[in-house]
Amino acid sequence: MKYNDILVFLDKYKIILAVVAALLIILTYFIIRTSKKKKLQREFEEMEVKYNELMSIPILFKINKATGLAKVNSNIERDVDSCKVLFESVRNKQDTIVNQMGDADDALAYGKFKEADQLIDVLEGSLNEALEMTYELDANLEILLEEETQQRMKINKLKNTFRQQKTTIKSLESSLGDSVDAIEAQTHEIEHMFSTFEEWMYASDFAKASQTSQATEVAIELLDERLKFIPKLYEKAKGFIPELLDEVSRLYQGVRQEGVFVDHLEVPKNIGMLSEILKEDLIQISQGETVKTTESLSSSQKRLEQLVIEIQKEHKAHMELEESFETNTHSLAGLEQGLSLIQAESDRIEERFDFDGFKEQLDEMSTNLNEFNDKHSKIQRMKDEEDIPASSILISVQELKQDINILMQDF
Repeated sequence: MKYNDILVFLDKYKIILAVVAALLIILTYFIIRTSKKKKLQREFEEMEVKYNELMSIPILFKINKATGLAKVNSNIERDVDSCKVLFESVRNKQDTIVNQMGDADDALAYGKFKEADQLIDVLEGSLNEALEMTYELDANLEILLEEETQQRMKINKLKNTFRQQKTTIKSLESSLGDSVDAIEAQTHEIEHMFSTFEEWMYASDFAKASQTSQATEVAIELLDERLKFIPKLYEKAKGFIPELLDEVSRLYQGVRQEGVFVDHLEVPKNIGMLSEILKEDLIQISQGETVKTTESLSSSQKRLEQLVIEIQKEHKAHMELEESFETNTHSLAGLEQGLSLIQAESDRIEERFDFDGFKEQLDEMSTNLNEFNDKHSKIQRMKDEEDIPASSILISVQELKQDINILMQDF
């Protein structure tokens, strides 16, 4: 196509071309403005996210806590005043940001994109500055409220422990016996302590909150001790100790029927006394007393086991006494019979074998034998007539038995 043809074409369709060109310009303008609006809208939404981040930091709550803490702790009053100054700056900054956001939003709504762009840039700077100031303030307040944080962590830990204890109480209900009422009363007391702690924390009186927390910890430790020991104490008080009492009584009756002297052990008196102590221990356990009842039950167990040993010791001593006494009786009778026979032939034996002083030796043996017989008779009276334990008499019997054996060797 020649140049003149092009000019002719343009002249012929110049109106149409002008309209098309105008439409293209208008379309391009709207596309550019729409793209600009979307870009600015995204930037504004990003500013809204930052604003929400700014407002989500609980500095108002913390500054109120710190102000309350300063009333009961003058050491941090100056630091709290500094935080208040910074807080006012943050509050003013927040008010400015709210206005800037409103202006930017209005500019976007009315299509003032150039103005909106400038306002968003200013808004971003304000938000960044406000966030930096707010995080600094939050960090300072965290330091001031560190005691509260620590107490809160401690009380939460105690609450978790207490929840576990309540689960344990349900599982041990049958083993806790009559102490269930005392345990339940203590759980109510601990729950009241938790409520009291929250009241002191709300009032920012951390000193009293700390005292309540410590008292709660002691109460929970006591509850833990009770849950640990009460089932064991009931097992001993209702099982082991009564069995020991029965064993002592059975042993006592048995040896008495065999004629063993055990009156000096005062078994009936001890059984009665320990039975009364056991009743008192059961009452104490039902009231949640673990330390005293642990000591008392251990003492009763030790005393009963000692009685068992003492009864068995007297029974054994009685058996040995009877056996040794019978042996001594036979030995003395044999010695008397032999000595009588020899004494009857003493003259002939002394003359025949030329045993000088033989009769004097026999007289000395006779004297010793008479002495042994007297001791033997005395032991028999002690054994049959006097209230003396076999363990005490056995020593004399064994000594006499040893003397008799020496005499028999000489004989």
